[in-house]
Amino acid sequence: VILAERPPVVITGAGSPAKWTSTFKEAGLLVGHVVPSARLAQKSHAAGVDFVVAESNEAGGHVRPQGLATLSLVPQVVDAAPIPVVAAGGITDGRGVAAALALGASAVQLGTRFVATQECEAHAAFKQSLVAAGSEDAVLYGPEGKISRGLATPAVQHMVELAREGASAEDLRAARGIDRARLGCVEGSVEEGILPSGSGVGLVRELPTVAALMDELMATARGQVEALSERLGARAPIA
Repeated sequence: VILAERPPVVITGAGSPAKWTSTFKEAGLLVGHVVPSARLAQKSHAAGVDFVVAESNEAGGHVRPQGLATLSLVPQVVDAAPIPVVAAGGITDGRGVAAALALGASAVQLGTRFVATQECEAHAAFKQSLVAAGSEDAVLYGPEGKISRGLATPAVQHMVELAREGASAEDLRAARGIDRARLGCVEGSVEEGILPSGSGVGLVRELPTVAALMDELMATARGQVEALSERLGARAPIA
């Protein structure tokens, strides 16, 4: 489908960056690969990708349970691979955009924040759950090796309790099932479904249009950079 539709950019992940990179690049596409570490960023560069997405364990969905946070991960990936780095994981507003750029990233990837927009095709109940969530409502759950981050729905809370009680990986996989993400994201079942969410969900407070969100992100990021420049230029102490 990708080769038929020819999107300008393709981002791969959850596997070897070498598997599809050459095929997509031969078709004239820009290729990025999602990485949770500096070592995998180097492997991606060796495989010929055009950029990497440095995604921390603060992101929603599948994450590396012992992975680094965005603040630690991004500069290490920037130093490890001489290609553009896109920062991802927990970035939700213009302050996060400015911080990512200060860490050396060339761009940012926001998942949770863009789900909660008017144009997103996710179920309205999913979007409203993101808006209603507090700062501690995105939790880690699932069997070892398949850890994910999502809102603490009843289904997810059940898996968290099972893990706390020492349930086996098989029992945790059975509790997760194979269709809960669709139930939550597409059908809007906040009781039985899974609602992936990053750790910055507490900053999601409304459902703007994408255009309005982009304007807000850029205006806030520019304001942060200008304010910091003024403080550093004046040699003011950093509070």
